[in-house]
Amino acid sequence: MNWLELKVPPLALFFGIAAAMLALTWPAALNAPPHPLLLILSVLTAMPGVLVLGLSVHSFIKARTTVMPTNPAAASQLVNRGIYRFSRNPMYLGMALLLISEAAFLNSVLGLMMTLGFTLWITRFQIQPEERVLQQRFGEPFDDYCQRTRRWL
Repeated sequence: MNWLELKVPPLALFFGIAAAMLALTWPAALNAPPHPLLLILSVLTAMPGVLVLGLSVHSFIKARTTVMPTNPAAASQLVNRGIYRFSRNPMYLGMALLLISEAAFLNSVLGLMMTLGFTLWITRFQIQPEERVLQQRFGEPFDDYCQRTRRWL
């Protein structure tokens, strides 16, 4: 296991990137309101982002298992119902949609690049290690779940 794997809490990474995106574009964003089309795009990505994130957390709470992504071995059961029928990682998908929304609102190509960085980081240092642990913990049911459910969408 790489020393970076499972070390940075995804929520901390999400808020750090969101704050950096805002800090890097804030002066320009103050001087010019977002273009109406970018504002619409921002809303159209924020709404499903909040919904997906909320439904994913709700699914974990309903299943009475941990939502702590830095300790996947503490998972008491495999969550593959609800929103998890469509994505193995809806929490991270919701975060990515919210970052896209912010980048659109700020009219920031750099923000989109930061969102891409978020998805690459989360995939490599969070999702892949999580999946290794979950495969060891749940075996064939997890393998079956991976076969029928995409990682992101």
